[in-house]
Amino acid sequence: MLNILLGYRFFLNMPDRLIAILVLTAIFWCILVFLYIRYRHLRKRIHFQMETEDTISMYKPEDIRRQMLALAAEHKDVRLMRYNFVLDDYNQVAYKRLNKIRNSITAVPSDIIALIPAARWLFDNYQMMYRQIKKVRSSGTSYEVLPILKARQYRGYPRVYILAKKMVALSGGHLNYENISLMLKAYQEEIPLTDKEIWVLPEVIGFCLLENIIEVADDILKIIKIKAKADKLVKEKLRQGKEITDIASLLCETEPDCKDNYSFHSHVIYLLKNMSFSDTDILRYVEYHCNGNGMKLSPTHIFQEEGKTQSHLEAIIRALVISLREINEIDEEKFYAEFSSLEHILSKDPDGVYPRMDSESKGLYRGKIVKLAIRYKLSEVDIADECLRLAVEGKAELNFPHHVGSYLMGNGYKLLKAKLLHKAMPDIKRKRINIKGLMYFATYIFVLAVSISLLASIIAASFYRNKEAIGLVPKQVATILMIIAALPLLMGIAQEIVNNIFTRAVQTKKIPALDYLDGIPDSARTFVVMPVIVSSKEQALEYMERLHKLYLANRQDNLYFALLADYMDAPAEKMETDVVIEEALINRLNELNELYPAQPARFSLFIRYRKWNPSEKCYMCWERKRGKLEELNRILVGQDEAGTSFSHILCDRQLLKSFKYVITLDADSDLIRDNAAKLVGLIDHPLNRAVIDRETKKVKEGYVIIQPEVRNHIPPANCSRFTLIFGGQSGLDSYSTVISDIYQDIFGQAIYTGKGIYNVEAFHYLLDGVIQENTVLSHDLLESCYTRCAFSSAAKIMDSFPSSVLSYIKREHRWIRGDWQLLPWLFKKDKTGRSLCALSKWKIFDNLRRSLVPGSKILFIILNLALLPDLFYLWLPLVFFNDILNLIILLVTIIAKKISRPKLALLYRQLIKDIYYTLERSFLELVLTPYRAYSAYDAIIRTLYRLTVSKKNLLNWNTAEAVDASIRNTKKGYFLSMWSSLLPVAVILPLLFLARLNVAGNLIYGILVLLWIMAFYIAYLISRSKEQKGAALSADDREFLLDTCRHTWQFFKQLSGQENNWLCPDNYQITSSVKITDKTSPTNIGLQFLAILSARDLGFESLSSTIDRIEKLLDTVMQLPKWKGHLYNWYQIKTLEVLNPDYISTVDSGNFLGHMIALKNGLLQQLRTPVITGDLLREIKKTARLCNPEFEIKDSYSTFNDLLEDISYIWDDISEREPKPKENPVWFAQLAENIETLIDEITGYNLKDYAVASCPSLMELVFQDNKKARATAEKINELCKKIDGILNDMDFGFLFNRKRLLFHIGYHVSSNTLDSGCYDLIASESALTSFLAIARGDVPLKHWFRLGRPLTLIKGIPCFVSWSGTMFEYLMPNLVMKEFSGSVFAESAKAAVLQQMHYAKTKKIPWGISESQYYRFDLNANYQYRAFGVPKLRLQPVRKNSFVVSPYSTMLALEYAGSAGIKNLRLLKKLGVYGKYGFYEAVDFNGPDAINMKPYKIVTSFMAHHQGMNLVAVNNLLNDGVMRKRFHAEPMVKSAEALLEEKRQSYLISLAKRGYTINIDKSYFRENLYSNRYVGSPAPDVPIVCYLSNNKYSLMITSDGDGFSKYMNMMIHRFRADVHANTGQYIYIKDLGTGKLWSSTYHPTRTEPDEYQAIFSPYKAEFKRRDGDISTHTQVSLSPSHNIEIRKVKLTNRSKEAKRLEITSYLEVVADSHLAELSHPAFNKLFIESEFLPEQKIFLSRRRSGKTGESLYLMHTVKTDRRPVKKIEYENDRMRFIGRNNSPENPAAVVESLPFSNQAGFCNDPIMSLRVTIIIPAGQSASVSFITGVCESVEEAVMISEELDNEYRIDDVFEKFKLQSEIELKYLEIGRNQLTAFQDLISPIFYPNAAYRGPQKNIIRNIKNQSALWRFGISGDNPIMLLIVKSVQNAGIIKDVLKAYEYYRINRLDVDLVIMIETKQGYLQELDEMINDMTSSLRIYDAGSKPGFHVLHTYDMSEDEINLIYTVARVVFTEKSGIYFRKFSEEFSDSED
Repeated sequence: MLNILLGYRFFLNMPDRLIAILVLTAIFWCILVFLYIRYRHLRKRIHFQMETEDTISMYKPEDIRRQMLALAAEHKDVRLMRYNFVLDDYNQVAYKRLNKIRNSITAVPSDIIALIPAARWLFDNYQMMYRQIKKVRSSGTSYEVLPILKARQYRGYPRVYILAKKMVALSGGHLNYENISLMLKAYQEEIPLTDKEIWVLPEVIGFCLLENIIEVADDILKIIKIKAKADKLVKEKLRQGKEITDIASLLCETEPDCKDNYSFHSHVIYLLKNMSFSDTDILRYVEYHCNGNGMKLSPTHIFQEEGKTQSHLEAIIRALVISLREINEIDEEKFYAEFSSLEHILSKDPDGVYPRMDSESKGLYRGKIVKLAIRYKLSEVDIADECLRLAVEGKAELNFPHHVGSYLMGNGYKLLKAKLLHKAMPDIKRKRINIKGLMYFATYIFVLAVSISLLASIIAASFYRNKEAIGLVPKQVATILMIIAALPLLMGIAQEIVNNIFTRAVQTKKIPALDYLDGIPDSARTFVVMPVIVSSKEQALEYMERLHKLYLANRQDNLYFALLADYMDAPAEKMETDVVIEEALINRLNELNELYPAQPARFSLFIRYRKWNPSEKCYMCWERKRGKLEELNRILVGQDEAGTSFSHILCDRQLLKSFKYVITLDADSDLIRDNAAKLVGLIDHPLNRAVIDRETKKVKEGYVIIQPEVRNHIPPANCSRFTLIFGGQSGLDSYSTVISDIYQDIFGQAIYTGKGIYNVEAFHYLLDGVIQENTVLSHDLLESCYTRCAFSSAAKIMDSFPSSVLSYIKREHRWIRGDWQLLPWLFKKDKTGRSLCALSKWKIFDNLRRSLVPGSKILFIILNLALLPDLFYLWLPLVFFNDILNLIILLVTIIAKKISRPKLALLYRQLIKDIYYTLERSFLELVLTPYRAYSAYDAIIRTLYRLTVSKKNLLNWNTAEAVDASIRNTKKGYFLSMWSSLLPVAVILPLLFLARLNVAGNLIYGILVLLWIMAFYIAYLISRSKEQKGAALSADDREFLLDTCRHTWQFFKQLSGQENNWLCPDNYQITSSVKITDKTSPTNIGLQFLAILSARDLGFESLSSTIDRIEKLLDTVMQLPKWKGHLYNWYQIKTLEVLNPDYISTVDSGNFLGHMIALKNGLLQQLRTPVITGDLLREIKKTARLCNPEFEIKDSYSTFNDLLEDISYIWDDISEREPKPKENPVWFAQLAENIETLIDEITGYNLKDYAVASCPSLMELVFQDNKKARATAEKINELCKKIDGILNDMDFGFLFNRKRLLFHIGYHVSSNTLDSGCYDLIASESALTSFLAIARGDVPLKHWFRLGRPLTLIKGIPCFVSWSGTMFEYLMPNLVMKEFSGSVFAESAKAAVLQQMHYAKTKKIPWGISESQYYRFDLNANYQYRAFGVPKLRLQPVRKNSFVVSPYSTMLALEYAGSAGIKNLRLLKKLGVYGKYGFYEAVDFNGPDAINMKPYKIVTSFMAHHQGMNLVAVNNLLNDGVMRKRFHAEPMVKSAEALLEEKRQSYLISLAKRGYTINIDKSYFRENLYSNRYVGSPAPDVPIVCYLSNNKYSLMITSDGDGFSKYMNMMIHRFRADVHANTGQYIYIKDLGTGKLWSSTYHPTRTEPDEYQAIFSPYKAEFKRRDGDISTHTQVSLSPSHNIEIRKVKLTNRSKEAKRLEITSYLEVVADSHLAELSHPAFNKLFIESEFLPEQKIFLSRRRSGKTGESLYLMHTVKTDRRPVKKIEYENDRMRFIGRNNSPENPAAVVESLPFSNQAGFCNDPIMSLRVTIIIPAGQSASVSFITGVCESVEEAVMISEELDNEYRIDDVFEKFKLQSEIELKYLEIGRNQLTAFQDLISPIFYPNAAYRGPQKNIIRNIKNQSALWRFGISGDNPIMLLIVKSVQNAGIIKDVLKAYEYYRINRLDVDLVIMIETKQGYLQELDEMINDMTSSLRIYDAGSKPGFHVLHTYDMSEDEINLIYTVARVVFTEKSGIYFRKFSEEFSDSED
């Protein structure tokens, strides 16, 4: 306390205390101002009022353009700012509000959400909104340099944000590419947006749409809360009363916000209806709450008002969500190219280079302009214009004076800068001093000096404190010795520090590239060569396969591939093996050129002969790799090949002279997909082309060599610990990260590692004859010193890391020898007199230093102990410094990033694992240091001796394969190799006795000594491969899996016979009876093939039976109908017919392709596999025991003859008899078949004398001339050829969306249409399809990275989210696709399994939820099938989590779950989920099994594809991934497998910890999905009709197209209830090319279509037909807000040529009541007047009336999405249209294409007809919409027409009417079956049908007419429905008929209902009261017209009157008929009796 007081006092007395106080105060106020500004922005939200649909419809393009220009005029005053808080803060707010929406919806019962369509939009699309917010949060847009507005209104806001907000508002949320383009182009007429603004605009628009969605969501949430209050009120109030039916409880005060709220009251009424409250009670509620203030409301009115509100909200949110979806699908690169001013200017590059550059390089150029603009406050457009002017003028002193890049990134940059700043032109030839380079070395020297000084000070201080030291060495000498010993180490430390500093301080230098992905031009033709040394035939073929793989990964034009082959060193010039190697290479070369024919040939071969080398004392190929390349270069530059040592040059000689570049690769290097083209694009860019000074032979500009980034492959799962720890970063990052290279960034010159691309001519010119023979082994570094090398991480090469310590150190020994051979080059000059520059010498010197580091460490440790025993720990920080430094930097970087972006998730598991690996690597490096030091000194001494003394063996070298082969991977081998680790131990141990250290010192050195003693054993342990997963299983677990597979195989064996064409049925169901589904799919077939192969692998089948089954099945597949090589989705297995629909599934095709590839390579593998395997013998023994325990087969046999004797005994017993009762017939048959084939194979292949343990393979028998083996091998090869033929015929291109770069879900062959949906996630069952399509070259590589990668976190593991969250999506592709350990795919699969296990544990059920059948049945009593997933793993919104556990899911996960998987399977088996064919399909935990009294239901079926997965998964587990190995054995697959090595390189990622969906798990959504009605053919016997109404405007249409439209009581056009009359509104279509005529419906033309279908739903009628090459899809619906109907016709041209079509509408105008028109049809036509508005193309008609303004207008107009070929024509005269002697079936004006009169006015026979002519290109579609309706004025007609100008507005109308219809049906409580019945009854109402009428005897007896009805108050003008009631027991039918009548009346269908009561008078009162109660609250009284409802009593009627009622009734309801008329036959037969 005293110290604090003193300090305080000191502070008060400080002379500068006032300054300090002022500074602190200023800081405080700055913080306050900063926070205020941010708060003000948060409060001040920019809000443009969204335009309403009415307003938008009035906008013309010119109006929009004017508004955007006005906005741009306000945005001229801006300032640039890097970090803007507005976007970041608004994003935070949006993120919180979005989560609040999730919480609000989650908290509400799902039943309420189901009632609000807009809420359903929120629920269903929440994942998309959440992904959008995550995208904005992680994109870094807030950190971009964006113009900020300075104007008062928008001050502080990014200009692009205000622009985006305006776009959203102006479009009313209906944004698409077209209107964005319109608005953006208009805006940029005034102000061009900056580069960054254009890039971020789509993202910002998406964010603004999201903000609007959130605003709308607030209104939706209010409705949700209101309905929740209504729910609460009803429950609470009714719980208080004694009787639940007491409505008085609800007649109380409500909360203020509920009082006048329609949503509240409608929901209360809805709940009361559900609780069976009477209509009287509901009316009481309505009167109490809603009929105040002089208003009188009805329930119908409340529902309609509620519907309007919900319709409005749903329309808004739907438009916003659809727009957001469209924005997300915009191709950002194309968007930028179209709208960027910079792009347009730079694309005018005079050299034409810029347009040919790749997108990254274009961004590099634009980035330079942006930096200049920011730095000097200039306009980007002005800079670009100036750059273009300079390029047009050209500067002679520049190498590429007419390329814009020369002035942005080249030497012309100074000219551009001077021009912009109006300064004098600089001298661009003057060399600039490399300030960065000088600073680098100065910093290095400083840090090194500090390090040495610090170490010297510590040593000196220690000597000062301790006067004595061991030995007689003086202190100064000891200090010098220690510093010298530590010098290589200190230099490394200094370099590490400086490199870290400059890597962060200096910007990474990137070089531009041309885009050659689509093809390399002739001028850049490139040779890809692989220099190798070949030692055997097998190795030769392996190298040719690697060359093959390189080609398949890089198939661009003008890429050619060659193997440069040398023989091994030998004592003679020629060896016996040379001929074999040569023949193998040449044969394989010819095979490859035949396989991929090209002119000139794609593959070449160069073989060199050996020469005697006295220096090496052997025959060897000249100068090894350097010699090969040098001699190749000589040929390529045109020198005589006779001067080379090539003995064979198999290549087109003319081609050799055309190569400009060479890509050279090592034998173990992989040039990943399309990276050859990237390398060529880099080196061929003008700024990178080498420019050589011929005088000095130095490179002035550009580069001779481009060095790509070299990364290691991800080690295999069974790799050694050494590879895992020392392999460093492996795999590929999915995001294009830029790697820094310190030499490239600072000096512009990188180091060449021997793998890259070089310019042939420049390389040869600079290096020819420079290097003396037999002196240089490691020539790569030296070559880069003489040439000029650039590094680029844009191109990548993959290498493999050594698998063992000895292999690595032997390679290191070779590298060190090569480095020290360059020692003379530090001092000497080459043959031409040139010496290396200082930087090159430094690179060589630094390599030499590195080789001394291990020895430096050992020496320093020993000297530390000997000379400084009191500081025994001094060596620790020096030895571990680099690792400690890198660890600290890593942690600091992560912490800093986490602080700046706290919402990023930390991958703590990965971080901890990598830290552990770093510590372990440091520990192991220390352990291996003595051996590495010994190896390094050995290499150095040998090299120095050879350089200075012997002058020999300088080229001594072994290939990596030879090194690996020479290693003895045993403990003894490691000890003999690493004995040198004991040498420092021998020195340290005596010193320990002399040093007298303390306990800690003795412990440290004791541990060190122990480690070095055990170094050989530790090295041996970490070099061992891991045990495969299958081998780790216990014998019991292994047998459990085999037994399951044994039963599973019987499924395929028993169910796929000749009667099924050897195809397995899709599923086998066991319920009350056995049901077999006789169909199959491509996935089923593919897995059936793999199941057969797995049966062979597991020993269930012999080789002969396997090949026989595959052959039969393959023959069937060859017979199956196909489409473009693809199998259809479903086939009937008995007839092989394609099942409807004719559909191609993308996923199924990909699965089939992948499985066939695995099958082919599996068959080829059988050629090298023993004919009779040990697994087969084991299974025969097991089957014998299962069949009969008395059958004995020994565990082992010496020869097959011995085995034959035993099995022949069993065969004799079973071959001629049936199985005994105790013998299992299944295993009896299996045993008999296996023994028969085994005997056949032993005898047929002559195996009797062979040892069982060494059974030969087919190929070995073929070499022995075994005929049966030869025949079998030929059959296998023939099968493989057939498979290749099937695979080659498949083309995936037509399934691919080139715009979105995604695969469509599938293709409908019959309609020639693709599904609109696409697979857009990487975690999907379609991953295999995507991978294979890329590997085949069918789709571009970009597709792979276009697939979405949304993330979630599972137990610290990042996991890709799939659509459904099923095991199927994550694990099914992995049956054949490799998963590289540690890759993002392996991590996701592992995490998915963990989440499945965790979720199941919380629900206390077994795990394994996936797609499967479940315990629900369809109409045919088949189990239903669905995808089930788990939360956090899915994007799909799910209303209730289902618990359906499928055993196959666990099978798929066995390789991830291990013992937990076996345990889960055993549990499932214990629960009874096991049958005759193994595990059943699933167990459904969603409900109990009431029959078996279990809490779950077992789905007792077996599905073919799941059974196949089970077999393949177990086969992979037990046989080390055998199917994956077979799949990846395919060269095509190998070429692309690097894509699967994707790894995450960051520890901080953006993800959704809570998942992407809203979880509602309280109850099911109670959805009443109304069924569609389908009519499959034209002209049915009885017309089938669809009736639609918006309560004012109604429409009826039949399945043939007849019908009527009416407004209130006014008919729009003529109608007769006669199928032959052709009355309706029709659309004619004529193909002007062929003259063919048809109509959009069957009537009126009655042209027979190729296909026809009518689909009637509650909200629209659809007509689909196909006529030749034209398909039409007509939709008919109404508008909820206007009195109009829309008939939209979509025409699709399926032909290969454009079609010119004429589309004509036709309707006969009435504009009067039906009765009036029917009474006086001719007279009625005389008063119709028409007019045409040419500008709006609207045809108007109205009935002329005596009173002005009373007549309504009929409007008719047409809208198209294509520009008509000519003006729209119109006609008003029926006679002119129909023609003489014609009818609407063949109108002359249409048939003969006569021109219309285009006249209006009065007419004797008025019609309205419009004609539009359009052209539809091949394969494309067009939409034509005819709009007909009623309006009160011309202005209203114009307004409606303009509102529907855009096609999406028409779709909006359809959606709104759908929503209104659904809401009305919901509140009317009309169920699915009721609605179908009501619609079916409309047909007999208008088209009388005897089946619905009264008894025939009553009709025959009738003698009265219509006037007799008047006594009962029945006019007889409307159709009559009659209900016969006999007692109160008929209450059900009465209620249904009244509901139908109510539905008809509300929807303006004029029909009368008569209830005729047939009962005695004494029972009438009760029945009358019941009917009165039921009708009292009918909504028929709200309709505004007198209801035609009548109750009659038969006792009060005569028999003639009863007969009359029966006669006039169109529909007669009885107790037996009901409203569904299912028993009408019985009813009428009873009546007649």
